[in-house]
Amino acid sequence: MAGQWFETFFDDVYPELFGGWDAFPPERTEKEASFVVQALNIQPPARILDLACGHGRHSLALAKQGFRVVGVDLTQRFLDMGQRAAQEAGVEIEWHRQDMRRIEFNQEFDAVINMFSAFGYFEDENDDLEVLRRVHRALKPGGKFSIDLINRDSVMARFAPVAVVREEEGVLVLERRDFEPLTGINHSTVHVFKNGERRDHHLTCRLFNLTEINWFLSRAGLRFLSAYGSYEGEELDRLSHRLLVVADKPCAHLGR
Repeated sequence: MAGQWFETFFDDVYPELFGGWDAFPPERTEKEASFVVQALNIQPPARILDLACGHGRHSLALAKQGFRVVGVDLTQRFLDMGQRAAQEAGVEIEWHRQDMRRIEFNQEFDAVINMFSAFGYFEDENDDLEVLRRVHRALKPGGKFSIDLINRDSVMARFAPVAVVREEEGVLVLERRDFEPLTGINHSTVHVFKNGERRDHHLTCRLFNLTEINWFLSRAGLRFLSAYGSYEGEELDRLSHRLLVVADKPCAHLGR
């Protein structure tokens, strides 16, 4: 995994892209966490795996509701931030630094969540499939899975090869995009201009529409249940920016 863009991107560039760690107000996080609870139809003290948890904003919100939460991420800085926030809030969350392709949980969780476009980072689709197979293994029979993606159909309808991502507080962030229709991978070069200096960062992310992500889910043994176009629970259509999918791990049939 050495040399992968995501090993350093979230330490170096992510804060500049989104304006720092306070760019996500608590009201937004609470709304997203509440939507997930409702969409998954789960109640405390269900055990939840927050896969690619980032700095743990959803983990924290769910733990405050009484859920038993395990957060997994590859970026140690994020995990340290999440641990400090949990200690300050007086809630217990179990943290693990791990590659999502390597998690080894076995039928331990009532639900697994993957939030805020934290999927599709690998150029080999077999790696994406392996993540979902690991999710399947981590879930108890009947357990639910929620994944939050950017809707490929919407991106294609509005595709812009160059965009200003951020322009404030003396920081200018430009993104140049090159989309590969065959693989569904979007190659981005992010240019960060700050204090008279320029830094360039390259990243890739596979974009999915509902048809494609459902194909991956089914190959991993997960069953599609529902899809939404927003955290307000709006119906998904081709112009929905977000693609929120709920699946489950079917219980084994009796007699089989």
